[in-house]
Amino acid sequence: MPAEISEIPDVHVLRSRGEIIEKLKLMQTKKCLLSAQPDGRNLGYMTTVVQVMPEKGLVVMDLSENPGINQTVLAAQKVAFRGQVDGIPSRFVLTGLVEATLNGQTVLVAAIPDSLYWRQRRKFYRVAIPIAIPAKCVLSVDGKREEFAVADISLSGLALIDKAHRLGDPFAAGHLLENCRLVLPQHGELPLSLEIRNKAPLTSANSPAGQRVGCAFRCTGRNFEVILQKFIYEVELHKKRQDDLSRRDR
Repeated sequence: MPAEISEIPDVHVLRSRGEIIEKLKLMQTKKCLLSAQPDGRNLGYMTTVVQVMPEKGLVVMDLSENPGINQTVLAAQKVAFRGQVDGIPSRFVLTGLVEATLNGQTVLVAAIPDSLYWRQRRKFYRVAIPIAIPAKCVLSVDGKREEFAVADISLSGLALIDKAHRLGDPFAAGHLLENCRLVLPQHGELPLSLEIRNKAPLTSANSPAGQRVGCAFRCTGRNFEVILQKFIYEVELHKKRQDDLSRRDR
């Protein structure tokens, strides 16, 4: 029987409602197949997240084609769902599943879970972008070319600073931003696509200051990684020099 979410080390368990909703929406966007185990029983039932409704606090799951399995799921005290999202193992438990109708389709509905297992290991070192070496990203937003400052970057992705919330609700986790340009000082513009992975609010003096938008690199061009490695090295070298100067001034 799989371990309960509560038995898994906290480092791999998300408890922030915003993060949980983001991961569920990512599963919905990517149509990830999830195995369902009612009360720990393996019935060979595979399903998907049909829709996430944060405003109602609900998550919608697809039914099985087998009526008997559906009855077992509905009668269960809790149902564990597990699968992988881009190779990242994930698991969550739903309780109180009920039948409902959504856009003429019969579905299963339950409250959004309080926790979600997400075993993601960061493969690449991430560096913060200093003011002296400003990296930028140019995106197409609603048909307009918009420029965003880069907060930090690694070989696998970056975080954008979106002060005016230009990347609103339509740009949810899993959304692919195509025909982008990453502008690195002394290295020019690099063409790429970006997949939105997460969003987090930014605050300044206890007031809203936009959002941080985490993105993964997609469809990068030739020599992209080599150029990015050089840029990251230059950022680290700049930081080391600044730290050395700070120590001398003490």
